[in-house]
Amino acid sequence: MLPENESPPPVSVTSSKNTWVRDPTIYFFGMFVILHVVGWTIVPALAQRSLPFDTIEMLYWGHEWQWGYYKHPPLPAWIAEGCWLLFGGADWPLYFCSQICVALCFIAAWRFAREILSPWPALVSVMLLELCPYLNFTTPQWNNNGPTKPAWAFAILFVYLALTRRRPWLWVGAGVSLGLAMLAKYDVLLLIVSLTGFLAIHPTARWVWRTPGPYAMFCVAGCVVAPHLAWLPGADNPTLSYLSSRLPEQGSWTDHILHPLEFLASQTGAVIGIPLLISSVFGWKWHRKPAEDSRAVARDYLLCVVFGPPLLAISVSIFTGLYLVALWGSAMWTFFGVLLMVLFEPAGTVGQYRQLARRCIAWGAIFLAAFGIAKAFHGELKGVPRRVQYPGRALANEVDRRWSLAVNDQPLQLIGGDWWLAGLASFYDPQRPHVYPELQPSWAPWTDDQMMKQHGGVLLWLGPKPQFADWENIEKRFPQVRKEPPMILPVPGVFRDLSVCIHMAIIPPSGS
Repeated sequence: MLPENESPPPVSVTSSKNTWVRDPTIYFFGMFVILHVVGWTIVPALAQRSLPFDTIEMLYWGHEWQWGYYKHPPLPAWIAEGCWLLFGGADWPLYFCSQICVALCFIAAWRFAREILSPWPALVSVMLLELCPYLNFTTPQWNNNGPTKPAWAFAILFVYLALTRRRPWLWVGAGVSLGLAMLAKYDVLLLIVSLTGFLAIHPTARWVWRTPGPYAMFCVAGCVVAPHLAWLPGADNPTLSYLSSRLPEQGSWTDHILHPLEFLASQTGAVIGIPLLISSVFGWKWHRKPAEDSRAVARDYLLCVVFGPPLLAISVSIFTGLYLVALWGSAMWTFFGVLLMVLFEPAGTVGQYRQLARRCIAWGAIFLAAFGIAKAFHGELKGVPRRVQYPGRALANEVDRRWSLAVNDQPLQLIGGDWWLAGLASFYDPQRPHVYPELQPSWAPWTDDQMMKQHGGVLLWLGPKPQFADWENIEKRFPQVRKEPPMILPVPGVFRDLSVCIHMAIIPPSGS
């Protein structure tokens, strides 16, 4: 181990095995990843009584095993359902799955950093991601961003290694990664455009078009996503319709200015803590570091794949007026710390890098504690339970009890109404009834009004009136429907107990 007053020597991944054994940053990296995964799995599982908003949507989608859903491609929903098949109605596997995706992002960034940076800068370039909310605070919510992030990160890694190592299988790995990312979320198209642009324009990369590599990458990616693309026309292109519905029909000219500025501000806020923390250790004067040929290629590549996708998204927003949700940038910043270290690697001592690593861990612990406190106590302070504090199991049990009394113990097959409440009751019910969200057949092609009339079902909603349809319309569609007395479910707290009022109606099966 180096004395703390010496600068760390550069070490490549091509170093000897003995060098790897002597390198303590390898073990520090492993412990960092393990601590992150364990902490961000346990704390959400303890602080939240029910699964988050988007996770419930993934679960009731995945239960149907479609090749796509009305908003997104299928991969995250399949993974969520796989967790249920393996672990039943436990919450923690979904949180664990999210953190495995984050860990894979860390591994991809660290593997890239080890190619071009010394061990300590490579280590802290990944640990700095603890300051990015897209890789901590937002991750307990399992949604389409979850598997998109590691697939996106490994596509970047594989393409770079394919450029520098010239091994054909790396192009195949990049193709698989891009295909999986496409099966998770369409915004990977921004990365594909950025990668293609770099390979086409950069003078040290254009040679690849004279090899089978990039063509194999696109071919493999196409094969991975082909079943989903083949599904789209037969399902009336629901995901594309959803995307087009988000475009403003008669928006103001200010949308073309304010929407991209809002996205730019949100993304800046998500990563600004990283350079600030670096400056707190190494000083506030940043000096551009000259790069030799090998690092110049890595620098240009990282500039393209890190800033290319958000700039393309902002360009689309400027042109169309599209409102860009801040979380759409979730997959874009995994390599931001690596890029900063390549551009401005501080000539610090090992002691300074250790200090920066400790501060990263400290801030990660602060974020974790803040998350746990906010989720556990925010509802009590406001006097209104948060959705993650809703008693999901109690809701499912009460719905089953009332249904059994009404229809003589026939199995409950459908739950409709407010999609989140319906999905929540479905997930915590061992029989996993199908969900008819908002009574919208286009949202749930696996069911419709006829199935609800034939098999019967339950409607759930918050507030005195259903938000998904007028009660007169519901009675017209389902003449046998009848309201139940509201369910008042207790929400125990630490400082004070709360309750939630959920309204319910029963549609008896035809002929019952």
